[in-house]
Order: sequence, then structure tokens, then C-alpha cells
Amino acid sequence: MYLFIKHLVLPPGAQITLGLVALLLWRRAPRLGRALAIISLASLWGLSTPMLAGGLVSGLERIEPVSIDAIKAADAEAIIVLGGGARGAVREFRGLDDVSSKTLERLRYGARLRRLTGLPLANASLLDEGTA
Repeated sequence: MYLFIKHLVLPPGAQITLGLVALLLWRRAPRLGRALAIISLASLWGLSTPMLAGGLVSGLERIEPVSIDAIKAADAEAIIVLGGGARGAVREFRGLDDVSSKTLERLRYGARLRRLTGLPLANASLLDEGTA
């Protein structure tokens, strides 16, 4: 039931639901039905465009790297580096997957923080696999 409600409320489910409501209201209240249909289609189109979708997501993606002062102030016990994906099997690594450039960038910064703070370093993607 939870998944059904989640898919009904989150995009594009909300826009499709609004469109269905618009169709149901079209005969009883034509102006309201048309208005809801226009809102439904416009929001569905808008959320599908990179400009609007990217603008909404960009506020969530602007996270500054953690500073040494913040680590010391938080009394941190370890540095956890979140993974950033993997790339396909590489011949140089005996056909095994390799970390993506985003993961490598994060690991580099985590290693720098480890050198400056002396805290232990772990990669979250390794923790998920139980190999750390």
C-alpha cells in the first residue's frame, strides 16, 4: 500500500493523477477540468525538461566538501567516503569493475582529510559489500 501511495504522489504519478481527475471533472465542471488538465500537462512537461528538473535538483547537489574545522568540531571518529558509481569491467583489472571518476575524486579528498586529521578512512560502497 505504501508503494502505491508513493507512486501516486511523487512525479510523474501526481501529474497523471491530476490529469485523471481533470478528465473526471471535464463534464461536470468544464472550466475546472480544463484548468487541471493544463496544469497537469504543463507540470509533466516542465518536470521532463532539463532546465526545470535541473534547477530543482541543483539546490540539493550544491554541497561543499567537509572542512577540517567541521570534522574537529563534530568530534568525528572516522571518515566515510560515499561511492559515486562504478565503470564497467576494465582489462587492466582482470576484467573486474573499477570505480568511477566521481568515486575516485571523493576517495582522493577523503585521503587528504585522513592525512590532515589522522582519522580512519572507509568507503561506504565497500561497507555495503561487507569487504571492509
